[in-house]
Formats: sequence, C-alpha cells, structure tokens
Amino acid sequence: MHFVKKVFVVFAFLIIFFKAKSFYSNIQVSKKYFLVLDNQLSESLATSISEFINQNLAGLTPKEFNQRLQEKFPIIKSVVIRRTNPDFLTVIIQIHEPVYQINDDKIFSHNGKIFSKEDYHDNFSGLEAIRVRENLEKSELLNELKKFDSKDLVQDFVIEWLNKNKIILTNKIEPNFFIIIKHNKIPDQKTIQLCHKLYQEHLQAKPKIKKNRNIVFDLRFAEQIILSEN
Repeated sequence: MHFVKKVFVVFAFLIIFFKAKSFYSNIQVSKKYFLVLDNQLSESLATSISEFINQNLAGLTPKEFNQRLQEKFPIIKSVVIRRTNPDFLTVIIQIHEPVYQINDDKIFSHNGKIFSKEDYHDNFSGLEAIRVRENLEKSELLNELKKFDSKDLVQDFVIEWLNKNKIILTNKIEPNFFIIIKHNKIPDQKTIQLCHKLYQEHLQAKPKIKKNRNIVFDLRFAEQIILSEN
C-alpha cells in the first residue's frame, strides 16, 4: 500500500510538471523580458519606451519590432534582442550620442539629428555648447554641423554660429578677443596662439585706448589674418 501511494504521488507530480511546462512554453515572449536601457535616457522617455515595448513586442518579428520602436522614438540608435532562454528575452536599447548642446534646449547628436535636451538624463556640463541663430530645421545646417570639428576650440571659446560662413569665437577668459571663421576652415592651435599673441601686442601698444575695445581676427580668407576693432 505504501508503495502504491509513492507511485501515485510520483505520477501526480509528473502530470503537474508537464502541465506547468506546457503552460510556460505557451506564454507570449513579450510577457517575459528584461529591458536594458541606455543610462543617458531621461526617466520620462525611458518610461515611455518601456510602456511602448509592453504594448507592442507581442506578435512582431525582431526586425518589425526594431522598425516600429525606432519610428516611434528616433533618438534610439540600436535595438538588440537576445533570447536568454526559450521563454525569456533581453532587449538592449542604445540611443544616439550627443555631440553639441545647441542653444539652451537642444542636443545635436552624432547622426546629425536634433533632439530635445529633456530626452537625455545628463546635465551636459562638459558638452560643447554652440549658439545657433539659423533655423535648426534646415537640412543644410545639420549637414554642416555634422562636419564641424570644434574639439580644438571649445575649451577656450564660446561658439556662435550665425551661418556657415560666419562663426564667431569669443574667448572665455578675455571676452574682448574674437575670432571669425568659416565652418570648413577651422584654425589649428598654432593659428589660434598666433592670434592671441597679436591680440596681446595690440593691447600693449595703446592699453588705455584699447582696454574696452573688441579686437576681432577674421580667418575666413586664404593665408590672411584680418584684424579689426569695434
């Protein structure tokens, strides 16, 4: 009798096990996933993305899911879906990296698109800032900004983009020292140091007269440095 009870218990356990296994194998994969979000995302946008995934992952192929997610959230650079086990997915989302802070509320990303600063979690204290007066929706401007290499300028200058042929650099320490450049004619450190040397010499020539005057170095012309005062 004791043996019969043991067989019955084992048999019952096997029935429950196979039913449970069948139940979990039929669960939609969208109900069991682990979401890994880029830490540069703002909390509000991360929540929106998570809610969108909950509502849209079921019944889609990875390609369809990627397309739908990136259409809804253009800030997303890539989506990687990995199957951790037969019933579990890991969804990894990476966003476009910021390159410049534009004015006070926009971010220019490495793919040449403009996003709201509110979409990012970072405060961008170390990010290059450019003041742009042109219409940010102009495709020409976005292409020009994408090619604009200002890594040698941002430490010492505030960059103000009036248009592609007139970019004003204002020295952060000496605000009366200006350089004007074009988007495709970026001065190297040697040229910048030469301008600064000329600026100091110009001040020393008549210090009382020059003290509150703006001294501008125009580098937009080939093999020339044009100095002016205003």
